[in-house]
Amino acid sequence: GRPEAPPFLVSPFVSSRYDMYAPHTSVIFHEYAVNSARRRGVHAFWENRAAVDAAAGMRRMVGLIKMAPDLSPASYDHKDEFRYGLAPLTPEQERKAGLGSKGPAPGLARPVELFYKLFGMDTRKKTMVPELCKFVKSGKMHEAFSNSLRPNGKGIDYSVHEDFDIKAALDEILTKLSRGAEDLLRAAIAKKKIPALQNSLEMANRAKRVNPKLLAEANALLSELKRV
Repeated sequence: GRPEAPPFLVSPFVSSRYDMYAPHTSVIFHEYAVNSARRRGVHAFWENRAAVDAAAGMRRMVGLIKMAPDLSPASYDHKDEFRYGLAPLTPEQERKAGLGSKGPAPGLARPVELFYKLFGMDTRKKTMVPELCKFVKSGKMHEAFSNSLRPNGKGIDYSVHEDFDIKAALDEILTKLSRGAEDLLRAAIAKKKIPALQNSLEMANRAKRVNPKLLAEANALLSELKRV
């Protein structure tokens, strides 16, 4: 799954026994484009909001997935939470599920808080680390976690990465991207060619941390060349 997937979808898999990591085949497709024709006519959960207490539903959801650490467990409904892999099963439920001695019951394999920490989600401040996609696209996520592939090849053992610092990893990535973008900007300024300046400025905008004076110089030169 993608790190940016909604936590309420990912949490049950994390807290259960699932170890998903970069599947080579897409198994679920989500249409992000709001105006896409493929989204028209698809029923949405909020169509039923008149029949339910939306505030209570939201409180239950964020409570169950541990996204509201200050929320009292007594303030929301816990009915059937074991079905979502978010709570331990009773012996009877384990028997019906055929788990027996096969390992921890769903909801006990690992704390969902580990997922939030690994990918920079602060559930108290309701913030996330910026530019998380660059952790994936740069290949750094693969480098950081692939050495913890389970012996059977079925997923990453994230429990060994409890001390992983996502902020430090992203800082390293953004610093490297910024330096590369600045080198391209200097080369483009020296060449005084419109295409080179446009391409280097585009990369600089993606890198985020480029020297503002260098950016201003490149933009000014581009404007000047376009007027000629």
